[in-house]
Amino acid sequence: MANSSENESARLEFLRQLDIFNAEPEVAFNRITEVARRIFDAEGSAISLVDDKRQWFKATCGISLGEVPRDRSFWPHVIGENGVVVVEDASQDPRFQQNTLVKKEGIRFYAGVPLTIGDQLHLGTLCVTDSAPRSFAEEDRVLLAELAEVATDLVESRRGSHQTWHEDMTWRENDTPSTGMVLSRPALKRQLQTVLNDRSGGEESDENTSPAGALLLLDIDQFRQVSSSLGRRAGNQLLTHVRSQIQGPLRAGDKVAETTGGRFIVWLPSAEGEESAVGMAHQILDQVQGLVEVGDRKIYAEASMGLVPDLTGHTSLEDAIENAEVSIHQSSTSRLERLGTNKIAVYQPEMKKAAQDRILLEATLRQAVDREEFEPFYLPTVRLDTGKLIGFELLARWRQQDGSIVSPDRFLPVAEETGLIVTIGHQVIEKACETIAHLRESRNRPLEVRLSGNFSRQEFFKEETRTYVIDLLNRHDISPSTFTMEVTERVLGNREEADLAGMHRLRDLGVQIEIDDFGTGYSSLQTLLDFPVDGFKVDRGLLSGVPDDESALSVMKSALEMGERLGLTVTTEGIETPAQLKSLRELGCQLGQGFLFSRPVTTAKLGSLIDSAPWEDLWQDGLRGPEQ
Repeated sequence: MANSSENESARLEFLRQLDIFNAEPEVAFNRITEVARRIFDAEGSAISLVDDKRQWFKATCGISLGEVPRDRSFWPHVIGENGVVVVEDASQDPRFQQNTLVKKEGIRFYAGVPLTIGDQLHLGTLCVTDSAPRSFAEEDRVLLAELAEVATDLVESRRGSHQTWHEDMTWRENDTPSTGMVLSRPALKRQLQTVLNDRSGGEESDENTSPAGALLLLDIDQFRQVSSSLGRRAGNQLLTHVRSQIQGPLRAGDKVAETTGGRFIVWLPSAEGEESAVGMAHQILDQVQGLVEVGDRKIYAEASMGLVPDLTGHTSLEDAIENAEVSIHQSSTSRLERLGTNKIAVYQPEMKKAAQDRILLEATLRQAVDREEFEPFYLPTVRLDTGKLIGFELLARWRQQDGSIVSPDRFLPVAEETGLIVTIGHQVIEKACETIAHLRESRNRPLEVRLSGNFSRQEFFKEETRTYVIDLLNRHDISPSTFTMEVTERVLGNREEADLAGMHRLRDLGVQIEIDDFGTGYSSLQTLLDFPVDGFKVDRGLLSGVPDDESALSVMKSALEMGERLGLTVTTEGIETPAQLKSLRELGCQLGQGFLFSRPVTTAKLGSLIDSAPWEDLWQDGLRGPEQ
């Protein structure tokens, strides 16, 4: 059903708050249309937003028009039906005789789905098009709908970003700081475009041709958080700090422009090659990062950078910024994280395809969540003094419809970033609890095994998680003492008093709480003292040198002694050799996991593993390992 007049008013107000119409192209939206066109093998694709008079295209591939009249678009037909609307041949459908895209672009095939906030507010559409008639399979419809969810999330995220930026700009109008030579984005665009146009004429060897150089996109990591939590004045103070520091390392001719959302564009015509550009990027980063007085407190300003080291071949400022954004996004969950404060991502051409693949993965991942394609694999936990099976850690595995397993390393980072990790975790834990309950009932005898489930940073401290755990245990008649909630120490970092109280409420249920991956660089004795945990798991990295490396042995011994003194249960991960097992038993380690005992097993093999553990001989004949 089309929007009612009341919903239409709310819809238009939402779009007004976005202030997105006629905005410059954005790489994130462009990538979605590129991916849609590629995966559906279509000639065109577009993301549109619709106001009271027009359908405006935020991003397009293979469609030349920038907007069309609302009453001569596919929009009324898309919102008039539920789900994906498919028009196999618009030229033969009398409803579309006056349709602008049909008449001017020659479009015959159209498949579109609304971008919907909540249940009622239809903001625009995601569509794919073709100049020839074609069909659209049911699985294509599902995947297009999943891509539309990605686009909708992106549109909705712009609401908070724009409000923060608008407040900041209003503040600057009333109290304008000294900005030195910081340019506006349009001014930088004009200057850079002149140089790019000169170089595109094929006269790059001309000594009068200006050098193109490199381009940096600097993103202040905490800007939105500071502005939303401490107020627009605090956000402006952070921006003032960056403005005052960013120009220090620049050379004659280098330019800085400030854009929205705590971002700065730095054009470096003085950079001579990648090494020179990276060196200048380091200098700028060192200058910008540091303690900043914000309101009545000090914060440590941090920034991330995307670097396009050579502007040769680029045709516009937007082209260069898009590639810089691609480099930031592709590195944010991998290389940047490992490099810590050295957060400079250098653009490589292959990153653009990786960005498109990531959008496709997210859409496929959402589809898999809807189909509940995630299942538990069970990694045994063993008492190292007796060899007795204690329980299982639940590991999420994605089994696609063809039976193939997708590597967790591939989908877990995207699941974390999108928040889908919460639903995936619940699906895995739910299925495992059902299995244990079924085994208990079918055997007609007690089955005492512990289950350990991983809980993400998005959910651990929420009251809804406590309610979920209570309901889960009650429905499957599982004793709280046999259920462990695992959480990484990163989740516990920089937490408030309210979060500590939430952990106490979880423990009051009778469940166990353990710190996972202890020793991966975020661990500290203070964390074990501050938070109400029952144990920790020593990361496999600390075991890799045991028993041959004396330093590794010493570190492992210290960790185990610390656990014993604090009364905590210690589990060592990654036990792979009989020699490692022997050393850990001698050191008094309580529990262990690893391929020496068993690889993670499927639900189908769980019962037989419980009945007959393949590692029992290790405690009978001199630590001989089971066959792999």
